Amino acid sequence: MRAETVRALKRKFGKRFIGGLADEELARSRYPELIADGTSKRACLQSLRRCAVAVTTIGLHESTGHKLAQYPAASRCVVTEGLAHDLP
Repeated sequence: MRAETVRALKRKFGKRFIGGLADEELARSRYPELIADGTSKRACLQSLRRCAVAVTTIGLHESTGHKLAQYPAASRCVVTEGLAHDLP
């Protein structure tokens, strides 16, 4: 789902889209074209400052993605899938 979401965002927004998959072994082997530029914590925070809207997907085993809390904390609008679990 995450790879398809990134692919759709890249297709729709082109160069205006900032993001992608983390540079990890699985992503390199299956989705090398979707790996984000600069996935360090510093690079991610710099990218977030340039965006008004953040998109997130659910995590492994329907967990709430760890970045979900970062987006409203940074005063960004958030688009997400339906959450499987309630937030406290």
